[in-house]
Amino acid sequence: INNNADNRVITGSGTANTLEGEANLTFDGSILKAQDSTSATPGTAQLIIRKGAGSGAANATFTRANSYIHLGGTEWGSGANGLYSLAFGYAGGTYTPAYMGFKETNVGAATKGDLIFATRSGTADAEPTERMRISSAGYVTMPNRPMFDATVTSGAISQDNTIVFDQADLNVGSHYDTSNGRFTAPITGYYFLFYGGLKDNTSDTTRIKPRKNGSTFIHNREIRLDDGDSFAENGAMNLICSLTADDYVEIRVTAGTVYGGSAGYTYFGGYLLA
Repeated sequence: INNNADNRVITGSGTANTLEGEANLTFDGSILKAQDSTSATPGTAQLIIRKGAGSGAANATFTRANSYIHLGGTEWGSGANGLYSLAFGYAGGTYTPAYMGFKETNVGAATKGDLIFATRSGTADAEPTERMRISSAGYVTMPNRPMFDATVTSGAISQDNTIVFDQADLNVGSHYDTSNGRFTAPITGYYFLFYGGLKDNTSDTTRIKPRKNGSTFIHNREIRLDDGDSFAENGAMNLICSLTADDYVEIRVTAGTVYGGSAGYTYFGGYLLA
């Protein structure tokens, strides 16, 4: 056996009665490792699984036998909580930066469960946090998706003032600030925003506008309340907009006065779409 050493996988060679110890392919009884570079230069090691060649060699339907990689066998979690995961990234500690996996929710009969996707936000060797889940029924949940819903209870808001919605009933990620009325985008993306307001004791036209980074946007859109009533005229607006990380959106009264004496009448909210 040429190049033989502990844990090296033995393969054939082009010479009769000679085998090769593969320095880049090892198995220690529990871990199979393919590594063809120990420097900062990427190697070419890869895993290729083929079922055939040419048209028709790829299965068009799913069965266990048709799969290319299968995690699990006849085992399950003792509390219907088994996790069958694929890890990604740096492996120098207890955890890796990310994983995706199948999480059992019921181990009756042939079992069922959810698909989960997890990442960590820092560089410390910490367990990744679940970011998205697809349930066995097909529901998609993202527990950390930025979203908020806030209302104002501190009193009427007059012309040329930003509405400070001082009571947040929902504020995932704390990206809405109840002290200044601003929602700050944590990441570049598309956002769904909504706001509404009630005229307060004025027969004048009342205008309520969304502003991004201190300026009007989306073609200067506004809610306009102007039928002449002095109280209880109300309006609402929905917006889909593109925001860059650290852009902020606020709602400003540019004419008239808006009611803000009790929760429920004047509000602002939204969430990350994509």
